[in-house]
Amino acid sequence: MARFPERFCFQLNQEEAENLRSQIVTSSLEKENYGGRRYLPYVFTEQGIAMLSGLLRNEIAIKVSINIMDAFVEMRKFLFPCIALLAFCADASGKTEVIIPDGYSKVVFQDEFDTDGMPDNGKWGYEQGYVRNGELQYYAAARKENTYIKNGNLHIVARNDSAAIDGEMRPVSSASLTTQGKHSWRYCHVEVRAKLPSCLGSWPAIWMMPEKSVYGDWPKSGEIDIMEHVGYAPENVHYAAHSEKYNHVKGVQKNRAVPCANVDGEYHTYALEWKENSLTWILDGKPMFTLDKENGADWESWPFDQNFYLILNFAFGGGWGGQQGIDITSLPMTYYIDYVRVFQ
Repeated sequence: MARFPERFCFQLNQEEAENLRSQIVTSSLEKENYGGRRYLPYVFTEQGIAMLSGLLRNEIAIKVSINIMDAFVEMRKFLFPCIALLAFCADASGKTEVIIPDGYSKVVFQDEFDTDGMPDNGKWGYEQGYVRNGELQYYAAARKENTYIKNGNLHIVARNDSAAIDGEMRPVSSASLTTQGKHSWRYCHVEVRAKLPSCLGSWPAIWMMPEKSVYGDWPKSGEIDIMEHVGYAPENVHYAAHSEKYNHVKGVQKNRAVPCANVDGEYHTYALEWKENSLTWILDGKPMFTLDKENGADWESWPFDQNFYLILNFAFGGGWGGQQGIDITSLPMTYYIDYVRVFQ
């Protein structure tokens, strides 16, 4: 292979930068270390590759400063004629650069999980115990065997370890992290990039619950399920919103199952756009399901006008996860979360 300079620098004008950015699609790869810094990989479309080829004159290792993005872009190598990796983010201070979605102006919550160790207790708390749905796992609080950050990912691990936790033997342990009492939002864009665990019995989720039960206990004050996945149906992810009028107990919840290939082998971006009169679920940048507020709706059908907090959990078994049995021998199994971002 030909040798190339380690770095090659140039400037893009605004039109070039906008055109190039429009050709970025979400990557299925993890954040990686490169040159001692953290970078977030993206994938270019074929058109984007052609644009880069013209700009870079086929240089393989380059460094680009894009004026309007005020960020650095690192092109490492070409894998195939139509695919290239773009390691994007990390300014001079090491802070991750984030592209704010259209219609929003600021990041109000962000965790890139770039520091190895335990989750930031200023951002995250824990559910504890046997919490709901007859699930098999005991949720352990701040137990390093079930929750830790490594290699740019939050790891939530379900284990069949029969460990002594909180004074008793727990056959299956896992974790559920929440922002309850720390951070909550109303009308926002929530984005989580994750690789899911999948086996018979697995039930990972990203969801939101009301900070205060203004309209009463569940389901009166609402629930928003940004993403749920059950291992016995690995080809789909599920979206739902629950209220007093529409919920799964009555069998009339507002929900949708959408195809999502290779959830346990690739990272996908799961997002929710929550507006005053609508909820839209987004998968890898594509809107998949929208729920609109009914005309004349009151709190019974639309309690989604209060602050909600975020939950990331890995359940095992239970009413839905264990509906078609469990495979306990598949444990331990890990739920990988690359980042969490909330915009308003």
